[in-house]
Amino acid sequence: MKRKSGGSIVNVSSQAAQAALKGYAAYSTSKAALDMLTKSMALELGSHNIRVNSVRPTVVMTERGKLGWSDPQKAQSMINKIPLGRFAGMFLTWIFFYRDLRN
Repeated sequence: MKRKSGGSIVNVSSQAAQAALKGYAAYSTSKAALDMLTKSMALELGSHNIRVNSVRPTVVMTERGKLGWSDPQKAQSMINKIPLGRFAGMFLTWIFFYRDLRN
């Protein structure tokens, strides 16, 4: 990208980067590290017209998401914190990424 006219890098982080979740220590730590990497890359690559951003979707009901959040009692406490009152589905997630990448 540096050799051309610039570009955009979009990292996929998680809300777990800022909110500790029991049983997700490694996941939360890796996403927090990704957030800092995103900030550092933005500083280093901005002068080359490369935009670096991160998105933090809520729980996305992938196969992994279903493993961790299929218990209704556990899920409800998280859903109560989401303004739309539901987890993200894969279709909605890709629409969001596509829209963002076009701009």
